[in-house]
Amino acid sequence: MADYDYIALSNLNRIAVFGEKNLSKSKSQVLAEKLKKINEEMQIEPFNKFLGADSEKECFDHNFYQNLDFLLCCGDNEQIRIYMSNISEIHDKPIFETGTS
Repeated sequence: MADYDYIALSNLNRIAVFGEKNLSKSKSQVLAEKLKKINEEMQIEPFNKFLGADSEKECFDHNFYQNLDFLLCCGDNEQIRIYMSNISEIHDKPIFETGTS
C-alpha cells in the first residue's frame, strides 16, 4: 500500500476509516493497521511514498509487482488512475478501482 500523504481534516468527510485521532498520521500506515485488525492473515506493507517513475527505480520495480496478487487503486485524480492502469497492464495484474474525484 503506497500513499505519500498524511491524514488531514479535509479527508475525514470522504474517507470513512479515518478519524480525528488519525490526523497528521500516514494514510498508508493507518489504513494498513486497520486492515490487519480486520484480517490478521492479510499481508500488507505500508509505503509512505509517491507512486511514479522515481519510486519505480527506488522500490516499486518489476520484482515488487510480481509478488502481488492484484492492484487496488484508491486514487483521487486522473493522473494516478492512468498510471496505475498502465502498471496493471505492464505487470499483468488485475486492478480494482475505488477512488474518488
